[in-house]
Amino acid sequence: MRCAPDAVEAVAEGLGRRSDVSWVQLLSAGAEVMCVTRPRGPEARGDQLLRNVGRAAGVSELEAHCILRVVVGGPPGWRAQNVALDADQVAALTRSAPVVDPDAPLPPWNDDDRALFAALSRDGRMSFADLARACATSESAVRRRLEVLRATGVLYFEVEPDPEYLGYAMPAFLWMSVRPSALEAVAEVVAADPRTVFGAVSTGRANFLVSLLCRDTADLYDFIAHTLGSVEGITNVETTPIVETFKREGPMPQRRRRR
Repeated sequence: MRCAPDAVEAVAEGLGRRSDVSWVQLLSAGAEVMCVTRPRGPEARGDQLLRNVGRAAGVSELEAHCILRVVVGGPPGWRAQNVALDADQVAALTRSAPVVDPDAPLPPWNDDDRALFAALSRDGRMSFADLARACATSESAVRRRLEVLRATGVLYFEVEPDPEYLGYAMPAFLWMSVRPSALEAVAEVVAADPRTVFGAVSTGRANFLVSLLCRDTADLYDFIAHTLGSVEGITNVETTPIVETFKREGPMPQRRRRR
């Protein structure tokens, strides 16, 4: 969404306080705010949020995309964050992670899931006993439900390191137009590059969205010129630097730092 300069922070912080909104980021020259929103359950819709944001003071333009298929992101996480670990350490940390089938049917949503997700959003390391108390159910019920949710990719745990400490100081977002016949080929190339944090096929004028963490401008150029340049079917690429991240997957911190 494009905002007046004096309204950007108010819009971004208002979005960040919502539990159904994540990845609130300031783009370009500081006049655009981007976020990810998820409806509160399968029966809910995001239309009301879009209407409210569209009427917010200072918002002059709004563009929405519906994610059709995620090709990078979700349970596997950002691969480059393992740069400080050797292969044995990575294997030890991921040994118990379930193998997620992206085409598997999703489990029916129930009211107990709301309490479960709310508790985990406060403390992702909460024990089964504490989760059972928070959800007013048994430990065995919590354990079984977590296994189902994790196996289907509905629930996953993600570590969020500060990428600057790992040497990635140039975050950027790419809006790409890709011919339908080339979507799978582009997805393979994008997914194979460790600089890709998120990639998805979407609706909208740009039908392929990519979030990157590069080391510097030369690294970003390399991705655009060589990684994307190596595959046919991309008809347009619009690149926008990420100026600031207000909120990631977890709750918005009280004190934010620019990155």
